[in-house]
Amino acid sequence: VNDLTGTIGQPDLTDLPDSTTVCGVVTTESYDCTEDECLNDIYQSIIGNLSVYLDNGSLTTNLNSLATTRLPPVEALQVADGITGSLSTYNLLLPSTITSQLGDLKYFKDTDSCGQKT
Repeated sequence: VNDLTGTIGQPDLTDLPDSTTVCGVVTTESYDCTEDECLNDIYQSIIGNLSVYLDNGSLTTNLNSLATTRLPPVEALQVADGITGSLSTYNLLLPSTITSQLGDLKYFKDTDSCGQKT
């Protein structure tokens, strides 16, 4: 055991998948903007910024750097790449589309995509 990092030996990086899907949720609050059109503009701006962050290599650079400098290091992420043009979004919830049933949504990731549990 490495006393500084808590890791045991070297991780096996020989059988890494070619790619994997990462799922997430983007939320925002606005007190000035309450109409669907305005909220959609904010959403499009956030997604646009995320797309640029992924497509220009900043995500890859930061991910690799953080995977190297953190304790313990995460060697599998030190060689990870964000794939240009791969950001996809769905299920935008605006106030006019929210119902009481949406409070219990849970999401999952399979080998290809993110999905909603039923």
